[in-house]
Amino acid sequence: MWESEEVQKVLLAYNDEGNTTTSYSAYLKNNLFITTDENGEPMIGHKEVSFMGKQVTREDVEIAIQRGNLSVEEANKLRDAYGFGNNEDSAATKIIKERTGWDGSDINVKGVIINQDKLQDYGMTQEYGACVFGATYMATERVSNNQLLPADETYNASQLNGAMGGENGNMYINDYQKFAKTSHAYDVSIPNDGIVIDYKTEQGKIDATVGIIKSLTSGGQNIIRFDGHSVENNGAFIDKGDIILRIEDPKREYQFLDTTNMKLFNYVDEQKDDYGIRKIVNYRPVTNSSEKEKKK
Repeated sequence: MWESEEVQKVLLAYNDEGNTTTSYSAYLKNNLFITTDENGEPMIGHKEVSFMGKQVTREDVEIAIQRGNLSVEEANKLRDAYGFGNNEDSAATKIIKERTGWDGSDINVKGVIINQDKLQDYGMTQEYGACVFGATYMATERVSNNQLLPADETYNASQLNGAMGGENGNMYINDYQKFAKTSHAYDVSIPNDGIVIDYKTEQGKIDATVGIIKSLTSGGQNIIRFDGHSVENNGAFIDKGDIILRIEDPKREYQFLDTTNMKLFNYVDEQKDDYGIRKIVNYRPVTNSSEKEKKK
């Protein structure tokens, strides 16, 4: 319908892991693309008008931005074009932006993906678990300017030297800095003690978000711990005035974290939905100690 020589980006691609070819995500992968309208503005093109009764959603737009590697300006124009642009910043967002110097531009650092339920895909002998391993390895790989050891070699070496312990669902990291060095990320710093998040108070949520955003804007990442689960934070953006954190979940269940309540969630039909029940505990900033330019 919209195909022309003006098509700027590749086909949208959801992570189709576990889905069938009849799924909506498979449809998006095969039928949506990013193009421009008659005024040169970015837009999502459809080969068909709808599928299974669905139209373009907020999640579609965010996936388009991620997979299409859009610039901040393109991303904001695309959100505005589909009615998902930023409204006025909330009071908390204004405070956080002032304390961090962040202008609200979309942050989205890409890198290796670890699925904790498919560890054998990475050459590991463990069957499942290792959320903390996956989250830490993903964050370390995104921050380091070095070529890391493969996941399985990092895991095996970390078990041998004591940086890690346990197996399957009981895996844990004894020494985060030692883990980073074991992976060959000699330029990465990770504190052993996480920074506790007081999610019950507004000030506690603001303070935690300030620290997380500072890590991101300085070229770092964050490992965020919940009750019984760890995720990696690889970016942030503003939705309707509130700050949303991008999440790489080793369990592949959630994609975002709402800083207004510090809960994991997904977008469902362009609305925040599918909130997790785990309580947030702490975060660890993962930073590049060599202060080189961050990965893009």
